[in-house]
Amino acid sequence: MPRIAVIGGGLAGLCCAIELARRCMDVDLFEAAPELGGRTRSMFDPVTGTWFDNGPHLLIGAYRATRNWLDACGLASHIHWQSALRLPLWDARRGHFELAPRPSLPLWISLPAALARLQGHDWRELPALARLLIHRPRPGEAVDSWLKRMRTPDALARDLLTPLCLGAMNEPPATADASSFANVLRLSFASHNHARLGWFRAPLTQALIKPLASLAHNLGVRVHLRTRITHIEGQLGHMTLVDRHGRQWRAELVVRTNPDTSGESRPITSIHLWFEQDIRLPEPVIGGLDTTGHWFFDTSRQTGGREGLVHLAAVISASAPEQKEILVQRICNEIGAMLDIPSPTPAHCRVICERRATQLVRSRHGTTCHSGVIPAGEAPVPGGIPATIELAVQRGIGAARRVRMLLHA
Repeated sequence: MPRIAVIGGGLAGLCCAIELARRCMDVDLFEAAPELGGRTRSMFDPVTGTWFDNGPHLLIGAYRATRNWLDACGLASHIHWQSALRLPLWDARRGHFELAPRPSLPLWISLPAALARLQGHDWRELPALARLLIHRPRPGEAVDSWLKRMRTPDALARDLLTPLCLGAMNEPPATADASSFANVLRLSFASHNHARLGWFRAPLTQALIKPLASLAHNLGVRVHLRTRITHIEGQLGHMTLVDRHGRQWRAELVVRTNPDTSGESRPITSIHLWFEQDIRLPEPVIGGLDTTGHWFFDTSRQTGGREGLVHLAAVISASAPEQKEILVQRICNEIGAMLDIPSPTPAHCRVICERRATQLVRSRHGTTCHSGVIPAGEAPVPGGIPATIELAVQRGIGAARRVRMLLHA
């Protein structure tokens, strides 16, 4: 039985280890942190006695690898999917409105019609939308430049494309890679099944990481927490891994899924608010336009919470936190305006900043890999999808496939 070492216990590493163990390989999974999950994790708040995610996660129907793999792992029911796209939006001037293509019509008909129905939009935007779906960006072009070259109306960019760019790329249109964003648009709006949102029914640790860790254990994967591998010796078929304490492990082949921290990255700031008042957003998720918060989540509603404090959250893409008190007050003011009530006062709040939340889409120079080491934590490249749960699953599955090819070569 081939013995494989997987370095990195985030979602990509878990995915890779499970795929290898399913194919009767002997797998060691090494994680430097005290818990599995990497950036896909939850934290316990002792004040409220609840678990909450480091940042709320939205899924899109185009995450085919994620959907298929979680279904194969028996976790499909852990995600709530919209039956059809409903993207609620809010700004202070226009109030609430939503992008909701009619599922009874083909998406290429219903999406332009839904856009034209939005306040401040009309049918004159349809040629611009067609140009975006037909014409590919130039190599190295930024989203802003591409939109201007395609003569995209300001309203279309403001209400749809900029929020999507921030959410998908974690980078503003002025610097985000247009070729990858164009790929996101084509994937997201390929069909009604793709053009819908989903979210986990419980915090990520409970809904995703713990079930996957349990599955890995049942498949015989040996998990080594608090174990940082410092160097790897040997060649394919005869590898030795050494941690910082000098402990050694043998393997025929090594997969590295821990990310390269040398690439350019952007933070994501999440503001978690717990209220004693029964404050509920009109929808489970709302996109904010010209607001401090880019996305607002009714986390209690998403997870089915019925007792205790009401949990709302806001996410600010590509931003490190300002002074905590000021940031919390701004978000509370926006929630109050959204609900047409005085600015609510939270019973408790947490501001979480993942300073290296996502590696940005950038051109990469080829690197020389150690013989017998498969890199699976590569940063996203132009034209590919940005750093998301979908990319982690794709990388994990892809690494497991490369292991099998190398061993059978």
